Amino acid sequence: PWQGLQSLSRTADEFGSGKLTARPHMKPSASIYPLAERINHMADRIEDLLEAQKSLLHSVSHELRTPIARLEFGLELLDARAKDPDLSKRVKAMEGDLRELNALVGELLDMSKLDSARNLQAAPTELAPLLHECTQMLPPSPHALDCALADDLGELELDPRLLARAVCNLLRNAQKYATGRILLSASRTANAVEIVVDDGGPRSPGDERDKVF
Repeated sequence: PWQGLQSLSRTADEFGSGKLTARPHMKPSASIYPLAERINHMADRIEDLLEAQKSLLHSVSHELRTPIARLEFGLELLDARAKDPDLSKRVKAMEGDLRELNALVGELLDMSKLDSARNLQAAPTELAPLLHECTQMLPPSPHALDCALADDLGELELDPRLLARAVCNLLRNAQKYATGRILLSASRTANAVEIVVDDGGPRSPGDERDKVF
């Protein structure tokens, strides 16, 4: 019984940490076999519900692309015919809102694919050039952007597309809240590489920071 309970506890820890395929396996003769079977049925149900949720998120996000594209096309036509400078300015602002919405839909589609490490496309990547490339992908901003990258960043095994997306998201967010210049820095620590985006703007409350991730 003690070994069976250890197996159940280990499975619960694995399932709780995100390994949704974890299941306790034991012989039907075991005294806690009925409990293990109930846990398996519960885990199967939870896994099915999460898969359905992920599928719905992907479908809805994908379908949103069509009306967004129609609105973008309509705004282009409206802007081409607009004679009023104030109207043209408003159209430009709406186009910016649509671009932001389209980017959000793209984020949702990517999130629906990132349910496990098997979806990562890791490859040996030089980190410094990738970070410099991120700075070239940003929209215009009144805030200056500086880089302070250590010389020993070297090569890392990572998914360059996803790391670039994460860093670009941080940099675009910094453009919104910066009070002065924005600094992108990276340095090696004992067993990792630390990437920092500092915008000098308001910081998240200490007790809320864990929720960001």
